[in-house]
Amino acid sequence: MALYTLYHVKPEHFSNIMFATDVKEYIAEHGFKNVYRNVGMIEADTLDDVYALTQHLYDSWVLNGRQEGWLHVLFMQSPRSTSVNDVIRASTDGSRFIVSDFGFELLDADPDLEVDLLP
Repeated sequence: MALYTLYHVKPEHFSNIMFATDVKEYIAEHGFKNVYRNVGMIEADTLDDVYALTQHLYDSWVLNGRQEGWLHVLFMQSPRSTSVNDVIRASTDGSRFIVSDFGFELLDADPDLEVDLLP
């Protein structure tokens, strides 16, 4: 198990980033801290597990995470389900991955990025 930090696209950027031709270029142009907000820290085995755990199915994923113990820190109330263009950061090496249509795409490896980047 590893600790992952989850970042969701801020509402004011959601539509624009969804239709951006190049998501990495959009992030570079607007700045990571301006585009994303830190949602929380999740303990999981893989990126796929983080994505699956942070989906609203029958209950809120926050409620499930607290009950099952895999949600370690939550920085906001009632976050949405994780979606395309959100970012998951691995604590093991600092790599950040963008959720893509199918799987994940490496954004960069930035071990110096502050894990506690607040919304």
